[in-house]
Amino acid sequence: MTSEYLQADNSSIRRYFSIARNCQATKDVFGDRVLDIPGEEFVRDPSKYLRQICGFLEIPCSEDYLRDCASIVDPVPSVTRSLLVWTPEQIKEVYSLMQPIEFLQGYTFEN
Repeated sequence: MTSEYLQADNSSIRRYFSIARNCQATKDVFGDRVLDIPGEEFVRDPSKYLRQICGFLEIPCSEDYLRDCASIVDPVPSVTRSLLVWTPEQIKEVYSLMQPIEFLQGYTFEN
């Protein structure tokens, strides 16, 4: 590996999954009062999801507004984990921590 790669650190893994568990707990408590939009879906079709967000919040928005907002969204999902070197133990821990979090089901380390 080149020096541009950094070692993944365990504190970042713990911090991420602490946030994910809090998000899951919020979804568990508030159910359909939480709008859940995967980031990679949002960047693929921002107008669609901005329209959905505005509707969920009961905020009127014009097509011009949706178009202007969508125009500043980067259409390529960020995959910053690929810039890190992960140990096999860290990857195993990530998979283990993902299991109880509903909105992470279906993801793999590669996607």
